[in-house]
Amino acid sequence: MLAWMLYVWVVTILLGAAAYAAERSAEIRRASTRWLWVVAIVASLALPSIISTVSIQAPQLTPAIDHATPPRLVTLRQMTSSVLAPSAWLIATTGRATASPALDVVLERAWAAASAMLALGVMLTGAQLNRRKRQWKTGVVAGRQVYVSEDLGPAVVGLLNPRVVVPRWVADGPAERQEMVMAHEESHLDAGDARLLAIAILLIITMPWNLPLWWQLRRLRFAVEVDCDARVLKGGRDLAGYGEALIAVGERQSGHMAVVAAMSESKSFLEQRLRRMVSRRGQFTWASASALAALGVVFAASAAEISPPNAEPAVGRHEIAIPGSALDGDVGFYRLGQLVLTVTREGDHLVAQLTGQSPGRIFPEGGATFFAKEVDAQFAFQAGASGRITAVTLHQNGRDTLLPRIDADQARALTDQILSKVRSQAQSPGTQAAALRLEASEAAGAPDYGLMTPGVAAAVRAQLPTMQKALAGLGPVQSVQFLGVDQVGNDVYNIRHANGITHWTIGLDSAGKVATAWVRPGP
Repeated sequence: MLAWMLYVWVVTILLGAAAYAAERSAEIRRASTRWLWVVAIVASLALPSIISTVSIQAPQLTPAIDHATPPRLVTLRQMTSSVLAPSAWLIATTGRATASPALDVVLERAWAAASAMLALGVMLTGAQLNRRKRQWKTGVVAGRQVYVSEDLGPAVVGLLNPRVVVPRWVADGPAERQEMVMAHEESHLDAGDARLLAIAILLIITMPWNLPLWWQLRRLRFAVEVDCDARVLKGGRDLAGYGEALIAVGERQSGHMAVVAAMSESKSFLEQRLRRMVSRRGQFTWASASALAALGVVFAASAAEISPPNAEPAVGRHEIAIPGSALDGDVGFYRLGQLVLTVTREGDHLVAQLTGQSPGRIFPEGGATFFAKEVDAQFAFQAGASGRITAVTLHQNGRDTLLPRIDADQARALTDQILSKVRSQAQSPGTQAAALRLEASEAAGAPDYGLMTPGVAAAVRAQLPTMQKALAGLGPVQSVQFLGVDQVGNDVYNIRHANGITHWTIGLDSAGKVATAWVRPGP
């Protein structure tokens, strides 16, 4: 839960940055901006769930070397960049707490309580506003019928039947100021801004812990006022007179604005609004607007590219009950190439964590066999002659891989080596040559299996005809670009050919053999 919440934060921050860049671009072009923040708020709430759950039919144009799979339904999360997964960042700082069931329960209850309290607060505010409304008198300001209060407004109140409310000092003020105030509030009415803000607040109540989302709401409120200012001035109102009316309202700003669309804002926002109204287009206007719009697209694409930490649940497997004490023998460290599978016990279940990956619970389904619900993987613990667990067999992607047990010092040394490599982002000697050699040999139909670990060799044999066909049409290599190190220590490359790009993830074992190899069409 904690990993997913941080993932949502990152996505929301990037979408907020995208909306801010797009807002600046729209400001230069004198275009409306409030819908940019509406889209950002909705996307911040919807995108994480869509990426995590929505599935599409995705043919495997250039198959992965580590397993053969026909075209199938895949979730959008499987098409994102695992290098950017926030679950990998979390491991280095919070460890197993990210997968603690007790913490998940606390977070879920706190989430529900916060949403309920905010919803109750909005309802109480609405009830209070309705009660105060019964005390207001009706009057005529600038020829329009309005509510007149002692201290509230100018603002639009009500959702089903919105009306303008003005404070008495406006109703008793000069006619020119009344005209400017009413022009502003009627613009809010015509645009439906009160309903727009109310919907945005109700959406945010569903995710109250997402602080960047509250910043987006603040920007939406500001954008609503800026767009309203622009509409008023386009209607032919005098800029100087309108600005004076804004300043007058700002000096008597109401302390009871709550969730309504109001003419007044904070002094800093008021100053920004006035600056925008008097600003003039400078040189290179369209170039600046285009650059900011492009920057917004980059931020939005980055948000969509981040991998969520959750995954598809296991299907067709059933958990059985095993006493917690019977699990102690399975706890320990198991080696998978240069990686370490750490198995720990939390209460009556086991938690498994592979180096660079988020931890996850594994559930007993019979004897010494366990399964994961987050990924399609099964674990069979193997006992030696003495009865002590000496290895675990991992069944995943149609293959069995034996992971021998190692001690804590060996596990620490391997883990430190991987984490050091990830932090340094340094290219490992031999990986670029291995990727080029493997790609060329597969394209020619003659890979050297002696340069691969048994698991990779078996996968290459199974997929060789498909890989040969896919790689043969790419043409000669033109350049190789090292992109960095992924969260488990593998090197990532783009290999540019005359007719396309391949994106390689490759890792070598201590003997220099290819232990990990994965390829897909490049960007």
